[in-house]
Parts: sequence; structure tokens; C-alpha cells
Amino acid sequence: MEYMTQGEVQEALLELLIVFDEYCKQNKLRYSLSAGTLLGAVRHKGFIPWDDDVDLYMPRPDYEKMVAHEELVPAGYKIVTKDNSAFALPFAKFQQMSIRAQEAIYDGVMDEFLWLDVIPVDGEDASRQGWQDRQEKLFALIKKRARLSLDPMKGAAPLWKKYLKRVYRWAALKKMTISEIDNEIDLLLSDIPFDSANQVTGIVGLPRKPWFMEKSKYLETVYMDFEGHAFPVMGSWRDYLTQIYGDYMTLPPESERVAHAIRAWRVEGSSSECVLENESTAVVPGGCVTDGL
Repeated sequence: MEYMTQGEVQEALLELLIVFDEYCKQNKLRYSLSAGTLLGAVRHKGFIPWDDDVDLYMPRPDYEKMVAHEELVPAGYKIVTKDNSAFALPFAKFQQMSIRAQEAIYDGVMDEFLWLDVIPVDGEDASRQGWQDRQEKLFALIKKRARLSLDPMKGAAPLWKKYLKRVYRWAALKKMTISEIDNEIDLLLSDIPFDSANQVTGIVGLPRKPWFMEKSKYLETVYMDFEGHAFPVMGSWRDYLTQIYGDYMTLPPESERVAHAIRAWRVEGSSSECVLENESTAVVPGGCVTDGL
């Protein structure tokens, strides 16, 4: 087995993003580049040189439509969530099933395949007293869910820290189950429905910093160059990047230029060929997408 280089991973991720973009067009799903992927588009016209993942935002109604219709995902691809896998966080991974891409923390827990993170954007009301407390509570619940869902002995942490996490997990599970955590998260998120909200946020993706913006500005989609292709970006991208990164055009210190260190390799005998069944099937790099929703 030969592991893919970072350059090869980025090329495969770009192909996967092109597939996802066509899938969203066919099914009328709105999305935007986000986090480091959006920053890369603005600052580098593509991937941040040391990055090895893709982050996307999707309005909650579109996200719910996407995960409810897995049958419309093109052949050779899969949508993975906490509800159909051991994935620990409350958003989705759009996976290409011909390339394994394993994180150490999930090794032996679930087989991962090259993915894009698709994070729902929810309603917010920053004029309401306590909105920051609501975000912080959501943030804490999601991190707690991840700690309780994952095996504390996995990953690259020192052994003493792993044992400390195991003790924490044992004590925490006696007080609150993962199902109870999910119910609390869902209750907090449903408090301000996306459709009736004036502002939005993407807190379930555990952003570097909490953020919010006017929904109307978020939905004013523009297109931005990313590795020679045009992809949709939220209209308020400058405000978003400033809230998350501050001076986003300045490169971080070299010590902070690190990737996620996934191990990726192609699955032997995999094929990305597709058969055109009708005129609504589009051929894209890495697969095919059939018109659906």
C-alpha cells in the first residue's frame, strides 16, 4: 500500500469538490466554501499550501434535504453523519469511496474515505440577550459529544493524557448519555429556525471563533476562483473571515502551518466510471451525478 502525497490528496479533493458542486446544482442545494477552504480561495486562489481538507457551509434546510435523500448521492460516493456511522460531530462528510483517508482517532472505529466536511448553517439572533451563552453552550455540548463518542485511547496524545480522557469519559457518561446530548443540541438549534432568522451562524462545525452575520448577506452568493474553478462563496465572506481569522491575508507563523495528517491511499480495484442512463446524468471528474431533488 502506497500513501498519497499531500499534492495528490489536494488533487483528489478538488475532483471531489467538483463532483459535489455538480451534485448540488442538480439537486438545487445551496452551499459555500468556508473556513480554511474559503481563506485559501481568497489568499491563494486555491488550497492553502499545507492544507489537506475542504470545508463547506450549507443552510440548514438544504442540509436536511441532502441527508434525507441519500439515494440521490452519485454512485461511488456517500454521505456520512453521526446517525449512520461512528462519526462524532453533528455535521456531514461527503465521501469518495475509492480513496481511503484515515484519521488516527477513528482508526479501528470506522473506515474513513476521502471527504469534504459539509457543515449546516443555523439561525442566530445576536440582538437577543444571552446569544453568546447559547453559542458557548452549543460549543461545549458538541465537544463533550465528541469526547464521549470517541475511544480515548486512540490518536496521538501522550499515554497519560489518554488515561485521563478515559477517566473523564467514564465519569461523564454516568451523568449524561450521548442521546441526551443530541437532544440538547437539537433543542438549542431549533430555538431560532433558519427560515425565520435574520442572522445566521455555523457553530456546529466548531469554528476557530464564534461568528454571526446577516442572513441576507450570507445568502448573497458570489463565485470565487479555487484551483482554476469557480465555486460559490457567501456574499459576506470578508466579514466572516475577519471574525474567524482577524487579519486573514497575513500568513501564520511557520510553526502553525500544519495539516491534519491524514493517511490517504487508493482502494485497489476501485473504479469511478459511470454509465449514462439518461440525459439528466452528468459526467464529472471522479464519477457521475444524476438529477434529483
